Amino acid sequence: MTAQEFLKISTQLFNDMRVWIAEASKDSALSASDLAMLNASVKIVERVTLKEVEEKPGTSNVTR
Repeated sequence: MTAQEFLKISTQLFNDMRVWIAEASKDSALSASDLAMLNASVKIVERVTLKEVEEKPGTSNVTR
């Protein structure tokens, strides 16, 4: 998988998670700790994606 492909799927995951979290939060279906954990997960996806794309922009050895 190239860095661009990784960026594409990561961006989709990031966006989907944000929408999912917003919808699940509307009906108080998430506890405060669940919400904090999910938001932390989104930040992890973002951090790892940026690191992978910056370090390996033209390679196909991006880890999954």
